[in-house]
Amino acid sequence: MKKNLKLFIFFALTLGVPLSVHAQGPSSIRVFLEQLTGIFGNVIPLIIALAILAFFWGLAKLVLHAGNEDKRSEGKRIMIWGIIALFVILSLWGIIALISQTFFGSGDPGYSLLP
Repeated sequence: MKKNLKLFIFFALTLGVPLSVHAQGPSSIRVFLEQLTGIFGNVIPLIIALAILAFFWGLAKLVLHAGNEDKRSEGKRIMIWGIIALFVILSLWGIIALISQTFFGSGDPGYSLLP
């Protein structure tokens, strides 16, 4: 548990410090949200790739250890968590894009689903 907390704090500081070191700070909430969506735009594809990697890791465990019931159940569990993570991150990505475009116009929200 402590390792996960330390890892979370490390990533929070890594993402949060660049926003907080500006001497003047964001001039409005819009500027702050644009900076935040810019950060999410860079991090979300990485998280999606990790979720897909977790799914295929579980699939490989399921197929390669077909004779061992414990390894098969572990592979199924990893696959399910990979699918859940993928669903959650894509849902959040869509909600952020919807809110950004609804409140701040039809401009670029800082990222897009397609390159």
